[in-house]
Amino acid sequence: MRAEMEALIRSADFLLGAENARLPRLSLRLST
Repeated sequence: MRAEMEALIRSADFLLGAENARLPRLSLRLST
């Protein structure tokens, strides 16, 4: 279960990071 959630979060984090590279805090918020 966690593996799927981690993969999903990674996908979202990658997409958000690529579009909003200036907001690294956003990816941290998603991680937590």
